Amino acid sequence: MKKYFTGLLFVFLLFLFGCTINDEEIQTATIDQTKASFEAKPPAAGDKSGSISYYLPEGYKAEAGKTNNVIFTKGDQQYILFVNENEKETSSFFYDTLLEQYKDPLVNETFEDKGRFGYILVDKLKADDEYEVSAGIGGVKMTTQTKSREVADTAEQMMKIVSSVSFE
Repeated sequence: MKKYFTGLLFVFLLFLFGCTINDEEIQTATIDQTKASFEAKPPAAGDKSGSISYYLPEGYKAEAGKTNNVIFTKGDQQYILFVNENEKETSSFFYDTLLEQYKDPLVNETFEDKGRFGYILVDKLKADDEYEVSAGIGGVKMTTQTKSREVADTAEQMMKIVSSVSFE
């Protein structure tokens, strides 16, 4: 019986360690996936809130919208899209403002392509395994909080949404 519990404990610990992701893995995957989304052709905007049109990936829902921001959800996770129509795609205003807030971000990467300035910032929060993720291009930025294993995929989806935003 003792061998059974020892074996079960070993399998549980192996599973637990197999499910964790370290900071270096988060950084590499997040930068690679976000850069690919930034460089790809933006998805077609199929949804609208006020004067803002945007692409919304499967599983995401627009919950509320105001003139310059939209709140999305996917499951129980909330995302906020901020839009400043006065900032050009080359603007670093949102990025610079976020850098003042984040003392030592886990991920701090910028991208430039075709007259656009994009970025991804990831900051570890005080809560265990919680990260704040912000992705943006010029005057468009999106922010959420997520778990370590979801940071890269979340950042990739956010960059797709941000890159698709247009104004009417």
